[in-house]
Amino acid sequence: MYGLKHIAFLGLALAMATGSAAGTATVGFQTADSSFHVDNIPLKTCFDVHAEDVTSVYVSEYCRVFMGRGCTHRQVLLTPGEHQSEISIPVIDSVWCENRGPFPMS
Repeated sequence: MYGLKHIAFLGLALAMATGSAAGTATVGFQTADSSFHVDNIPLKTCFDVHAEDVTSVYVSEYCRVFMGRGCTHRQVLLTPGEHQSEISIPVIDSVWCENRGPFPMS
């Protein structure tokens, strides 16, 4: 059962990565019960989402995920891709995404 959910989530993540519009980000969440995603999150803007008992997060851009509404409380910066946690995250309430590339080479 878990294997099917994981494969479905990866398929969803790949579809989101190829369908992202310019100036926006896509964030996907895997929970114990389901998986879902939010498309067209504006870059450099706090965006409220709500996900409980999160075990995996997919981001199409660099995104900070926050445990509080309005981009407050504890947060972590995620690079583009899928990120899994062995311990479920109780709640993710908001995200802030931005496109950081290209990085200057020195």
